[in-house]
Amino acid sequence: MEGSDAFVAVVADDSQVLAYVCDSDKLWDYLTGSRTGDTLAAEDVLGEIVLTATLTGDAVGGAVTLPDGQSHAFTARLRTASASPSPSPHQLP
Repeated sequence: MEGSDAFVAVVADDSQVLAYVCDSDKLWDYLTGSRTGDTLAAEDVLGEIVLTATLTGDAVGGAVTLPDGQSHAFTARLRTASASPSPSPHQLP
């Protein structure tokens, strides 16, 4: 996420959104929400961390607003369920 050390991961189907936000230090939370067309909206259980995003072509872009009110933009490439997963160093042969 721009202007921070945090990362965001977003998973969406035709109606639901699950996101994970983490900076590997003090910030980590799961966000849940909904998808309407190409628009995604999700928040943590307390409503303090909010994600708004739009699917465009082969990417998703938007912003995450943190509890302190700061909003951080992000862009991520899309990966479909049919795409081959990246090999994990912890994956069993």
